[in-house]
Amino acid sequence: MMAVFFNISIEAMTRRLESLDMLPQGTFDTLKKQGVGLDHRRRVAEEMSVPDENQPFTPRALLLAGVAYERELLSEQQIASMLELNLVDVRRALEERDGHAGEVVLDLVE
Repeated sequence: MMAVFFNISIEAMTRRLESLDMLPQGTFDTLKKQGVGLDHRRRVAEEMSVPDENQPFTPRALLLAGVAYERELLSEQQIASMLELNLVDVRRALEERDGHAGEVVLDLVE
């Protein structure tokens, strides 16, 4: 689910969690032997109701853009241009981010 949410491969997510000691070393190799791969990732994305079309940015990019805006390194217009969004969506995303000041919330389960 985390790989789908962050739009990265299962291997990348698993290896990162292994490097943080959040998963035992060798977890990805075990998953690979069990046949967990692109087909599994696609089914998880369907269950999460994630659309097939790729967004031009990841949630992390929006988070970093919010930090840059807060530090006055980027304007709303620059963020909109980089992330291919309109100003209304950028402002909404920045307001939602301000509502969670310093707090990262990942709602992966309904």
